[in-house]
Amino acid sequence: YLRRPIPEKSGPYKAPWRPFESVTITIAIYLGSSILATVMLYGLLGGMIGNGTLKEDSTLLNFVYLLLFEAVTVAFLALFLRIRKVTLRSLGLRTPRWSDLGYAALGFLVYFAVLVMVEQFMPGVDFEQKQEIGFSTSVAGPGLAVIFLSLVIIVPIVEELFLRGFLFAGLRTKLSLVHAAFVTSLIFGLAHLQPESGKPLLWAAAIDTFILSTVLVALRVKTKGLIAPIALHMVKNCIAFTFLFVLRI
Repeated sequence: YLRRPIPEKSGPYKAPWRPFESVTITIAIYLGSSILATVMLYGLLGGMIGNGTLKEDSTLLNFVYLLLFEAVTVAFLALFLRIRKVTLRSLGLRTPRWSDLGYAALGFLVYFAVLVMVEQFMPGVDFEQKQEIGFSTSVAGPGLAVIFLSLVIIVPIVEELFLRGFLFAGLRTKLSLVHAAFVTSLIFGLAHLQPESGKPLLWAAAIDTFILSTVLVALRVKTKGLIAPIALHMVKNCIAFTFLFVLRI
């Protein structure tokens, strides 16, 4: 499927879907994947959850849910693209280049510098807020490998494919670069507020991810692909993983 030729109409920012459709499809796939992944999870492991073999906060349970959620998300996205007669490659998946690593490193420096400056100008925001990531920070041993695979490998790939790939491409067909980047980053930031947690909204996480997304979009445009954004996203999540699960700070 990934090797099928890309129709001319599906080139960069010539996606056969428009801004409104991009946003509605993004929200629909996100909500649909959440619901379907939950149903599938309880269908597969409901018995083990019911008899107490698996606790609801167990690493295995959270990993299976995340795996199902990301797999369903990619499946829905691939189905939509197939209907529109384009491929996943049209979203920016291409052969990696060494320059992608250089751009990713530069992007991280820009992201970090901007984040530090924003923190100085927004003293009213608690940037020490802890984000709910679904895994206990007390996990040790093999469980750490599972969490690393989840947060550092799987999540960045799927999120970049979906947001800086599908969503941004559709927005860019009609919107300017600045507006398309803003909407993409706004949606990415709002998704990290985590209102479903029942705790105060995570404004720190939303601001952090909004800034990160603007840099990721810049890399997507500069490199004409998703490899550099994926690499930067992985580096950022790897650093967070190290602090939370290895150093436990």
